[in-house]
Amino acid sequence: MLARLWGDHFFNPATKSWTVKPVSEDGTPLQRGFTHFVLDPISKLFDAVLGSDKIAVEHILQKLDITLGPDEDILEGMALLKAIMLKFLPATNTLLETVVLNLPSPLIAQRYRVENLYDGPMTDDAALGIKNCDKHGPLVVYISKLIPIVSPPAEIGRFYAFGRVFSGTVRCADKVRIQGPKYVPSSKEDLFVNRSVTNMILMHGADVEPLEDCPAGSLVGIRGIDRLLVRSGTLTDSETTLSIRTPPPFTVPVVQIALEIRNPAQLPQLVEGLKRLSKYHSHAQTWISEIGDHIIGGGDEHQVEASVQYLEEELGIGLKKSRPIVPYRERVTAESSLAAMSKSQNKKIRVYVKAMPLESDLAKGLEDADVGTRAFEMRSRRLADAYGWDLDEARKIWCFGPDNIGSNVLVDATKGVAYMNERKDGATAAFQWATKEGVCTEEPVRAVRFDIVDWMHHAGDAFRGNGQIIPTVRRVCYAAFLLASPAIQEPVYSVEIQCPESSLEGIRIHLEARRGTVRLEEPRLGTPIFILRAQLPLSEAFGLVADMRSYSATVHMVFDHWAPIAGCPLDKGSKAEEIVTAIRIRKGLRDQIPPLDRFLDKL
Repeated sequence: MLARLWGDHFFNPATKSWTVKPVSEDGTPLQRGFTHFVLDPISKLFDAVLGSDKIAVEHILQKLDITLGPDEDILEGMALLKAIMLKFLPATNTLLETVVLNLPSPLIAQRYRVENLYDGPMTDDAALGIKNCDKHGPLVVYISKLIPIVSPPAEIGRFYAFGRVFSGTVRCADKVRIQGPKYVPSSKEDLFVNRSVTNMILMHGADVEPLEDCPAGSLVGIRGIDRLLVRSGTLTDSETTLSIRTPPPFTVPVVQIALEIRNPAQLPQLVEGLKRLSKYHSHAQTWISEIGDHIIGGGDEHQVEASVQYLEEELGIGLKKSRPIVPYRERVTAESSLAAMSKSQNKKIRVYVKAMPLESDLAKGLEDADVGTRAFEMRSRRLADAYGWDLDEARKIWCFGPDNIGSNVLVDATKGVAYMNERKDGATAAFQWATKEGVCTEEPVRAVRFDIVDWMHHAGDAFRGNGQIIPTVRRVCYAAFLLASPAIQEPVYSVEIQCPESSLEGIRIHLEARRGTVRLEEPRLGTPIFILRAQLPLSEAFGLVADMRSYSATVHMVFDHWAPIAGCPLDKGSKAEEIVTAIRIRKGLRDQIPPLDRFLDKL
């Protein structure tokens, strides 16, 4: 019976027999087994309940052996239907059974998932420990979220660091290394060493059970390390163990607002509140801007408003918020027309750089953490196999940026130039700076490849310090960027609107007025509702949800991609130049983009 519920198996109720033909011998259309035995009874139950046919409802309940309680028996409509369905097809047991029957155990899953989980080579001890789910291997724990502690009262405000033990065994009082999302090997950023595990718990829903140790394959809550984590990180007991790969964020912070406090004496409360917000809400990101503003970012204006409301309720202080800030990205559309050259302040160093667009699929891969966080040799091989890079060229990548994880690439493309490794630290620091604050608007740069094509130095100055190198490389990156047809990109939402058919025309007109593009209109089967899918620039999306209420419509928006703005920001009167000017004024910069000759030197 169960096997015949799927595929081309049709049931003939007249003869009570099965066939593989959709029509009976007398020409009557037949239904598939799943439709006849599963969907039809549910549909009849819906019709009876929503049609207030009490006799039919009682008959169905008797056949299903469902008994309603006194409080449920007086319900009507959707409330009654929900009560019946909870007894008829409770999802809890079904989901649990599905998990048990279909999801692999950690012992099996980690064998084939280790390549996607671990940043290091597959031959090191940590990778082998993860692959074998070895409780005796090197300690590797990935913390995926922070869960508020609700008792005892003295601990309120602290968090359990919740995660999975992939290798080894974690014990109370263990000393561990904590490697945050921004940690890179041979760096001390986002790294905390010799930190103690205070105690551990096993979670049973709202209940917790203390643990002394927890082996590989288990989920665990750890106390004592929450102040060292924002949201996620890797715990290990070995200096050679790399991190578990951090998944890309659920939401891109494309809507941002700046916060101020009315009473300056309450600034420490705001700072602490922003830290707690980052731990509580996975959709919220907080940081301090280059001009010192406290920024909250989220996927849409309602996420940001919810974050501000949380802060006001949690802190009990008055906050002033700016108008929503739309982030933009700077990029190039062509290769630099010539190799830009800049000289150091002491005139003894000359650096030559070219800028060019990065392939769109590679930029997406970098933003999705598919490439940039991998170990060196794995990264080079991935670039060669998946993105068509020459393997030798891939090995010459110095870094990604900004923040070592962005979608821009710095490549040592020099030939026969000595001492380049000694200059790497200064050059990469300058590259991070140049890509974090672009030359046009001081917005981040996106999807640009910078090639260092030559490096010349005065005899005896081969090892000059970074004080000469960093400003020189930053200037030459700016010059190469301006020589490569710069452009501005804006964030674009993917929008789904559900509405009655009568509202479709008005919504189309409304979206077109906001520079939106309708991509799909389709009815939702079995309902009078239509689904409309569109793309809409974020700058035009503010207030859309409120406006759609007048059309009896609901809206769901999610960041989709970065789209180019028409025109070149260097061309007077273009749309791109207009936006660049507005951004520069908001940031307190001079109206005009700095001229090329400020960065480009001549021999």
